[in-house]
Amino acid sequence: MLALNKRLFGIKVGNFCYVKEGLVLGQLTGNRFTITLRGVTAESEDMIKIAVDGLGKNGFINYYGLQFGSGSIPTHLVGAALLRGEWKVAVNLILDPREGERDDINELRKHYKEHGDIDMALRNFPRHLVAERAILQCLKKCPGNHLQALKGIPRTLRMMYVAFFYLHILHFSLYYY
Repeated sequence: MLALNKRLFGIKVGNFCYVKEGLVLGQLTGNRFTITLRGVTAESEDMIKIAVDGLGKNGFINYYGLQFGSGSIPTHLVGAALLRGEWKVAVNLILDPREGERDDINELRKHYKEHGDIDMALRNFPRHLVAERAILQCLKKCPGNHLQALKGIPRTLRMMYVAFFYLHILHFSLYYY
């Protein structure tokens, strides 16, 4: 693990120890973030105060980060497709080529979209593309069953798509309230 320090740019890893059980979702309490809202418009300052008080009282779903929702395929659109029951649309949004991604991965996405070659895609998609690989593995077993393919995605990741849809709606509502 310490050898990673030479390969990771600007990131250091350390303070390792063996434990009997792994972390589960919600168990990591060490991270702190400051969120700054700029350009907020509302009918009155009272409306902004009510919204801020609501966030303070009820909190919010903390699933923000570069790994969730900042790609060229907006994660909230996948969530919207899931909520509408548009399984094939959701699968395509996850698998389709996207701007700004590494060229080699984008070429794999394009090849899959054009040829539907699941075996080639599974052999070549990097392991970090968890949702894509899960979908492809399920489509290999159950061709054309997009709902089953979506169920192959780990539940916590599936739920993030829907959470981002609601975060997008909340953001839209606060901005245009």
